[in-house]
Amino acid sequence: MNRRPALSRRLLLPLFGSLLLVAGCASVESGPAPAPVAAGPVALLAVLPAEPFIDPDVPTSAETREQLETGSEVANGALAQYFSGSKTARLVSPEQVAGRAPVSAGNRQALLREIGSNLGADAVLAVTVRRYVERGGGEYAVKQPASAAFDYVLLEVESGKLLCGGTFDETQQPLSSNLFSFGKAAARGFKWVTPARLLQDGLTDRLDNCAVTREAVGSPAP
Repeated sequence: MNRRPALSRRLLLPLFGSLLLVAGCASVESGPAPAPVAAGPVALLAVLPAEPFIDPDVPTSAETREQLETGSEVANGALAQYFSGSKTARLVSPEQVAGRAPVSAGNRQALLREIGSNLGADAVLAVTVRRYVERGGGEYAVKQPASAAFDYVLLEVESGKLLCGGTFDETQQPLSSNLFSFGKAAARGFKWVTPARLLQDGLTDRLDNCAVTREAVGSPAP
């Protein structure tokens, strides 16, 4: 009797199990994808520098502040890369918005529209980093998985209409916790990735699903 098939199965099953539990990493992600919203012609899209979310009413440790500032720098790099070569998107420098921080959430929309109007923009995009936690460990074994979260909003300057916006919140987990994320895990090489990768992937996904930003870089509809 040929026992090779049975032997192969005995060897492959543990291997596949280890792939699910160790090398394969999926994610828990929340936040709705942006719904398509009709917009007028956008000749100039102002892309504001990403900012860390610091709640003035809640004590924030120096470590958390540093994490959020690092995440904002990563987000700015991702935004620069995404809009590289765009003829309609303009990356706004931090100096151009310095001293204009909103004093409350209620006036944020007015602030964004004011900045956009001063720049002569038709629409303005703002990203706020809410969490950025480094991976504790290596690519194949971790004590603490990477985690990143951000909000984004894109407004039409003249009307104040929300063209797209939402949240991204992802903390990597073993693939065994969510087999439906196999495709994403495979794209990441079944590795535990860094928060920079999570944030970059999240920004690209959200911007690709926003008509205004997609058109700014000449990408076809998904």
